[in-house]
Amino acid sequence: SWFIQNKYIKLRELEEKLRVDRRKIYLDILEPFIMIWTAIKGEQNLKVQALEKINSLDYKKSAFEFVLIGSDDAIRSYNKLMQYIYKYEGSDKQDPTELLKLFDNLLIVIRKNLGNEKTQLKQWETMAGMIKDIENL
Repeated sequence: SWFIQNKYIKLRELEEKLRVDRRKIYLDILEPFIMIWTAIKGEQNLKVQALEKINSLDYKKSAFEFVLIGSDDAIRSYNKLMQYIYKYEGSDKQDPTELLKLFDNLLIVIRKNLGNEKTQLKQWETMAGMIKDIENL
């Protein structure tokens, strides 16, 4: 029984370290999007900085690390968001509601991955504190 208990404790320690590492990477991945949401409220310089950050070497390194330690669902959700951004890059055809929906989904997946597996939050509830007229979406 000591062997099983010791193995269980080591597994829990490893899971906790992975959760800490994931949290840091997830925040790194989310930072440019937080900058963009702030830019929507009038600080256009932040939008430019966010786009520069997404194209930076540090961000690309974080994205690769994210692929290595992120959950499958988080990676899929991030990929959908980024593919949508790439598809409409430089055009005015991008639907802000669809972009927010994809980002909102990523936030929910990240919450689940960081220990809130049984979250009851539904779409738009993660963004309700940040978007004034969210009920219009």
